Amino acid sequence: PGTHPKVLDFGFGTGANLLYLRKRGFECAGVEISESAIGAAREAFEREELAADLQWMPANGRIPYDDNLFDCVVSWQVLYYNDRAGFRDALTEIARVLRPGGRFVGTLCTKQDISCVQAEHQGGNIYHSKVPGQEGAVILAVDKADLPELFAPYAVNIGRYDYQLDSV
Repeated sequence: PGTHPKVLDFGFGTGANLLYLRKRGFECAGVEISESAIGAAREAFEREELAADLQWMPANGRIPYDDNLFDCVVSWQVLYYNDRAGFRDALTEIARVLRPGGRFVGTLCTKQDISCVQAEHQGGNIYHSKVPGQEGAVILAVDKADLPELFAPYAVNIGRYDYQLDSV
């Protein structure tokens, strides 16, 4: 929070990541296309007696915030629900709302992800999902070698994430 205090969660869903960040001292905002998810996130924040600016994102993909407003934009398991043109449009919007020197932290889908394994390949990096609940969704799946071109002209640091569920 001391280095990048103002965070935007692009596609926050029910707000779990936003709550995590807010509890650690970040100033949080988020955009989401699902009105029901926004309602669930607002309820979660109210239960925790915390605040975040949660906004609906219109179908045109314009993030409803001013230019250069955020220190960091997080997009977890969201951006790959696009074709290449939609991905580029979303990335352009993310870059617009980031302050100079700001950071983007996000995840993308690989071809080994369930979203692609259970999908109909459309050619190139595009798939149509057959996963229950997301049938027909357009999925952009990439290999590590595709990332520099996909994110050009931005510098990209490539990592991998994993998680472990611990019993309490």
